[in-house]
Amino acid sequence: ITDDGPGLAEPVRGVPGGTEGVGLANVRARLAALYGDEASLRLENRPEGGCRARMEVPWRTAPS
Repeated sequence: ITDDGPGLAEPVRGVPGGTEGVGLANVRARLAALYGDEASLRLENRPEGGCRARMEVPWRTAPS
């Protein structure tokens, strides 16, 4: 997910030296509970301006 706003005003975890709030901490905890180390959530400033949230989860197919 991206936007074209001013970017992150304060550093956030996933951005070197940052911290995060309750919402992001909860999302990270849910990802860890569901997928362990196979999932991640990163927030980063885009070089052209704005912010990017990148979530990666493993691909799983339903049993046949």
